[in-house]
Amino acid sequence: MEQIANRYLEAVGRISEGLYARTDVKDAIHYTLSTAVELVHAEAGAVLLADSENQQLIFFDAVGATTPTVIGVSVPWNRGLAGTVFSTGHARIVTDVEGDPEHLSIVEITSGYTTRQMIVVPLKRWNGKPLGVLEILNKKDADILAILSALATAVIEQMRTTEALHHTEAQLRDAQKMEAIGGLAGGIAHDFNNLVTIIMGYAELLLSGSFDEGRWRRDVAEIRGAGQRAAGLTRQLLAFSRRQVLCPTTVDVNEVILGMAGMLQQLLGEDIQVVTNLDSLAQNIEIDRSQLEQVIMNLAINARDAMEKGGRLDFHTCNIH
Repeated sequence: MEQIANRYLEAVGRISEGLYARTDVKDAIHYTLSTAVELVHAEAGAVLLADSENQQLIFFDAVGATTPTVIGVSVPWNRGLAGTVFSTGHARIVTDVEGDPEHLSIVEITSGYTTRQMIVVPLKRWNGKPLGVLEILNKKDADILAILSALATAVIEQMRTTEALHHTEAQLRDAQKMEAIGGLAGGIAHDFNNLVTIIMGYAELLLSGSFDEGRWRRDVAEIRGAGQRAAGLTRQLLAFSRRQVLCPTTVDVNEVILGMAGMLQQLLGEDIQVVTNLDSLAQNIEIDRSQLEQVIMNLAINARDAMEKGGRLDFHTCNIH
């Protein structure tokens, strides 16, 4: 009796020390399986973990003669000896595997290994829900395995929880970064908007004056147009920072393109010709005007980057039925 107790203490000590020194789930499972096979002097063993989505038990790891041919093989979680242990939560000791009607010969077929005896113990979570099963082949001692499986399951669950926590923390850090960027964008947008307001105010004041029509008036109109576009970019920054809701309105796409054509030609340079081919019957659309202007601007910039030797950029509009 004392010898058996010492074996149990040795098993608990080894598995506890080894498991808690590991931080990787796969490494912990392999250590548990290898230690179990060694302690009970078995020939081989395997750990099957549950796949809830497909209701399968998957050979996650194996040691001994069955390695590595069975890894990745799956069996229904309600069939076979493993399925019975998984479903009932009770260990099984089978002294004549070939004669057992519940036995599935998947290991023999896959690896060519003959299983004479089998011990199958459940891997249970702390709340009693099944996680998988531990199989030890050609050995009769199940008591130590029950202890090992309980310890292993506890550590594996702790590792999985830790991994999930780390993943959640990473997502939170990303969200905080985006929030910080949004806050910065919002601050820049407000300061920029103040400058735009001043530019727009002086442009309107000049346009309302009585100086001669001609070049200066056209230039001031360009200033006002640039200010309006800058205001649109400001709205986009505010929308990105979630400080302003986008405002879809009825927009004449032709009018927007014509209004941007001169600015786009200057932006693209002399090597690229901007051409507009607009359908006069093109219908208006519901969209935030600044968003549409930004889309057109992005298209033009991308086209410029793609035409290193120059070329022609055509803008077409038409109704799509």
